[in-house]
Amino acid sequence: MPAVGFQITFLAEIKASIQIQQASIVLFDETQGLTQVQPLTLTPEGRTEYRLDTQLNFLRPFSTLRWYYEITLAG
Repeated sequence: MPAVGFQITFLAEIKASIQIQQASIVLFDETQGLTQVQPLTLTPEGRTEYRLDTQLNFLRPFSTLRWYYEITLAG
């Protein structure tokens, strides 16, 4: 288990009237100018969780991190 402060957990519940084909989280570290896109797995209820390991991803303390979700609907 990582030490306190070494991970960030992103939780989402995504609802759509059309089936979701694919979901990703896009993370942008403004401090370093780095972007990463991570695929997500959704539960049947539309919930997802992504844990960012700040040591593995070299996120510096006090960095500005922006994120958003990209969803592709079936059909």
